[in-house]
Parts: sequence; structure tokens; C-alpha cells
Amino acid sequence: MSREDLDALFREVALEAHRRRHGYVTCAMIMARDVISVTSDATSERARTLLAEHALRVLPVVVERGVWSAL
Repeated sequence: MSREDLDALFREVALEAHRRRHGYVTCAMIMARDVISVTSDATSERARTLLAEHALRVLPVVVERGVWSAL
């Protein structure tokens, strides 16, 4: 058994232990639904205003449909 095989086995065992203890978690269970974001053509003032108004540390920027970046 190689080191890589052993590492993979340990990861799988840890994941299964987590599942037994906590159940399955889906992305929908933990992700925000109403994401505050700006488009790539927004001004920096708009971005600063949203960050301050919503006490955000990051602000997703929609670059193109389905593509995000973080400000």
C-alpha cells in the first residue's frame, strides 16, 4: 500500500465518521440565498457602500453570467 493509498483511506474514514456523527450536509443547507453582489462595472463607491451597509468583509463581483470574483 503506497503513502497516497493510505492518505486516501484515512480521508475516506474521516469523511465517513463525520457523516455518521453529523449526517449529510448539502451546499443548499449552508449557502446564502440572497447574495449581495455588484456587477463588474460598479463603482468603487458603490462597493464600499454595500460593504459598510451590510457589514461585509467581502463582496462578490459578477464578472459574467455564472462567474464570480471576490472584492
